[in-house]
Amino acid sequence: MRKFLNHLIIVLLPAAILLQCRFKQINQPAAATPGAPITVRLTIGVDLVPEENNHKGVLCILIPDDWSLVDAAYASPIGNGVLFESQTWADSAEACYPAQQYGSNMQWLGMISDSGYTYENS
Repeated sequence: MRKFLNHLIIVLLPAAILLQCRFKQINQPAAATPGAPITVRLTIGVDLVPEENNHKGVLCILIPDDWSLVDAAYASPIGNGVLFESQTWADSAEACYPAQQYGSNMQWLGMISDSGYTYENS
């Protein structure tokens, strides 16, 4: 089995991964060695609406079914932390966007942040 990510480093502008975000930049290697981990760095922009309730960030990525997550972290002006694998969010992505529509042998990797943040903190 190939390891998917050695480190997934998320740089969020201006907050943790939230709904209505957009990818501003994706840095990944042009090629990978079978069985070796790779690092992918995402820069995500978020349009915020003030909200006083804490919200965790969610990220779902479509990957080959023989890849797996090693670890993932995020950084933003209002907080830093780790992302944990979430089968619940992977299942939600699959329900809305079946992986088979994008090719055979694909799966959703769902992740959720360790902490929630308020939108007014930004």
